Amino acid sequence: MRLLHTYVTLSTYIRNRNQPVTDSEEILSNEYENDPNLGSRSDDQQFAGRSSEFPPVHLAVGVVAAGRRRRSGPPDLVDRPEAVERLQIAEFVALKQQLALWKAQLAQEAQTASNVQVHLGSKLGVLRTRVGALEQALEPSHQD
Repeated sequence: MRLLHTYVTLSTYIRNRNQPVTDSEEILSNEYENDPNLGSRSDDQQFAGRSSEFPPVHLAVGVVAAGRRRRSGPPDLVDRPEAVERLQIAEFVALKQQLALWKAQLAQEAQTASNVQVHLGSKLGVLRTRVGALEQALEPSHQD
C-alpha cells in the first residue's frame, strides 16, 4: 500500500471549496490510497514505485483558482490589497450587524415609549373623569 497524496478529484475540490483556504495552503488527498484498481493500468505500472521521484502536485487555490493570475512582484505587495479587502469586508459585516442591533433596540425603545404613552393616556383619562366628578360635586356647595 503506498500513499498517494498527489491526486485531488473534482468532487474533493467541490466538497472543500466552501471551506476557507489561503493561498499558501495545499489541498491534499489520499482517497486513492486503498483503491484496488490503482496500479493496474499500464501507465500506472510505468511509474509504480517511483512516486518519490516526482514532486507532489498541488491544487491551485485562492486567486489562481478563481481565474485571476498573480501579478509579478513581491508577494507581500501582491497579497496586501487582498488582505485589506478581506479586513474591510469583515469590518463592513460587523458594522452591518451593529446597525441591525441598534435598529432592533430602537424599535424596542419605540415600542416601550408607545406603551408608556398609551398607559399614561389611559391614566390621564381616568384623572380627567375624577376631576370632572369632583368639580361637579363642589359646584352645588358653592351655590348655597
